[in-house]
Amino acid sequence: MKMNKCYYLAGFMGVGKSTILKKIIEKTELSCLDLDTSIEEKHGPIKEIFEKNGEGYFRELEEKEFFLIEPEYKLVALGAGALTNDNIYKFILNNQTGIYIEEEFETLWPRIQNSDRPLAKQGYDFAKNLFNHRKLRYENLNSKITKSSLNDVVQSILNILDEKNDK
Repeated sequence: MKMNKCYYLAGFMGVGKSTILKKIIEKTELSCLDLDTSIEEKHGPIKEIFEKNGEGYFRELEEKEFFLIEPEYKLVALGAGALTNDNIYKFILNNQTGIYIEEEFETLWPRIQNSDRPLAKQGYDFAKNLFNHRKLRYENLNSKITKSSLNDVVQSILNILDEKNDK
């Protein structure tokens, strides 16, 4: 698999971006990065960043770290809110490198409702509104995969990467 640019996994909280990325790392030799994990390694737990400095500060940090991603990474899992940043969103759209992992909110809510995610802690209605607000940006990405089994999603992503790099 010849890779010449980085692709970005996007989707709402609980869709499994980090799990998918781990599975791809197990199956391939692709250089991958989980942006949230990278932020936590450098700046501490996201939950604490939100508590101490607020979401606005976190989004600025997220943008800074996004644009520091080294070119050797071929697949990056984004945090669920990364595309709310216009600069990140436009970069991914312009480069046609976004892969949306689609799942219905009613399936995601049970996965996130008792999690440590700061925005999920604000309750069902807040999270549902957030999902609806972000969905349009997710759907505008170049590629979309409707969530099915983990292995099917991983294979679909690998197929997208192969297809995009054969052109």
